[in-house]
Amino acid sequence: MARFLAAFFGAALVVALAAGCDSEDSSKYSVDVYWQIAGADVCTANSGIGGELTFETVRISVYEAEDDPTTIQAVEVPCADNEYTIEGLSRGEYWVRVDALATVEGDEEELPYFQAEQAIVAPSEATDPRGYKFALEVGKATVEVIWGFDTPGMCPQHDVANVQISIDPLGSMIPCDDGSYIIEDVPWQEQTITVTGLDADDNEVTEGSYNDGDPFEIKPKEYLGDDAIYVEMSDL
Repeated sequence: MARFLAAFFGAALVVALAAGCDSEDSSKYSVDVYWQIAGADVCTANSGIGGELTFETVRISVYEAEDDPTTIQAVEVPCADNEYTIEGLSRGEYWVRVDALATVEGDEEELPYFQAEQAIVAPSEATDPRGYKFALEVGKATVEVIWGFDTPGMCPQHDVANVQISIDPLGSMIPCDDGSYIIEDVPWQEQTITVTGLDADDNEVTEGSYNDGDPFEIKPKEYLGDDAIYVEMSDL
């Protein structure tokens, strides 16, 4: 009988512990975040290109991980709130991006001219009493550069083995036959994009610049597909 009772209560304890674990795993948590520009709770910024920007709206996007594009939550709130509570998160780490949205002349939609992103943890491990701080900075673009030649022929006909893509503050060496390359985290500013063709001995044999070499504004958005940057190279 003693053995039976011990086994019974032991099994009950295991079930109770398992139920407790399930209950804990199913808990939902709220995490506080807040945003600032230049260290202050403001919704204006000097762009350096288009004068002063005023942000009416902030978009908060929550992802499973930095390299996972699947959005778990996305919400837009007034920028002037300066803080937000993300609710309904299971225990774990998440990647969060805060975009301050605005439009300037020529924009067809609001763009994230200032933004910040970082990891957060639920339940919160933020040491700041206000929660996780997002220090908004100039937004970034994703730019696809496509290259070609101003005379007939492809890379072999022009003796080009590799191309050097120059875009401030980035630079990349790519096999010419790839035909295109995607550059991420290009800061919103006036840019000059140059593509230089190199032969097998790294001698410069062709070169071209977008917009005839004149600086142009890269906005914080995706320049992909039909919006990609095409650079036509000439023989040197």
